[in-house]
Amino acid sequence: MVALTAHAHWRNVACNVSMGGDNTVTFSVGGGRGGSSSSKSRSAPKQEERTRTEIWASHIEESRVAKIVVVSSMAFVLIVIVAGSYLNSDQNSASVTDTGTSGNITWGLAEGTLTLSLAPGHSGTTMNNYSDRSDSTPSPWQGYTGWITRIIIVDGITSIGDYAFQNCYSMTSVTIPNSVESIGDHAFENCYSMTSVTIPDSVESIGAYAFYGCIALKSEAVTIPDSVSIGDNAFQYFYSLSPRPIMDH
Repeated sequence: MVALTAHAHWRNVACNVSMGGDNTVTFSVGGGRGGSSSSKSRSAPKQEERTRTEIWASHIEESRVAKIVVVSSMAFVLIVIVAGSYLNSDQNSASVTDTGTSGNITWGLAEGTLTLSLAPGHSGTTMNNYSDRSDSTPSPWQGYTGWITRIIIVDGITSIGDYAFQNCYSMTSVTIPNSVESIGDHAFENCYSMTSVTIPDSVESIGAYAFYGCIALKSEAVTIPDSVSIGDNAFQYFYSLSPRPIMDH
């Protein structure tokens, strides 16, 4: 550090202030020529490692980075939502086609409609029970749940399997034939775009959580046989189902 020295005279009094290279400040007061003088010295405070300006700059930079992260996250979520809406639009549903066989059932997806019928050469009439776990036995059309807008179950099938149409959230209607006798657990769970369903008199039982979360269904668009057995929470979050109080199940 460079040493600094300052001199001043006022009314024949000499004042000297000097700073040495070791951060020592020396004050000298004299009475002019031949006058007495005294001096005091003290150590200058060491400079703080970070000035206030630096601290504020650091806070501002941290805040700026945090805002960038938040905005980027929101933008990513928006992109995902828009992309999902586009992929699940009717235009894209029409372009998805697939067919296959699962147990006694043959199925086909075209123009957003999933059609299920008895497989040729099979003597059975029941649908397989499925799982909601990808490492178990999910339905073969599970990968298309966002493209399915309508489900048609052809006459002859006697059961709808567990988890068969779970999370078909774009599906608005389903046709259940008079041959169906049972609807499995979670069969139509979270089909929250479904606006109507007719359960024929042939159905004797509806499994637990079968229509759980189907919030778009209204009482005037739902037909349920009086004699049907209803499992736990089969119609939970299923509103306005008067006069039959099935919300208790």
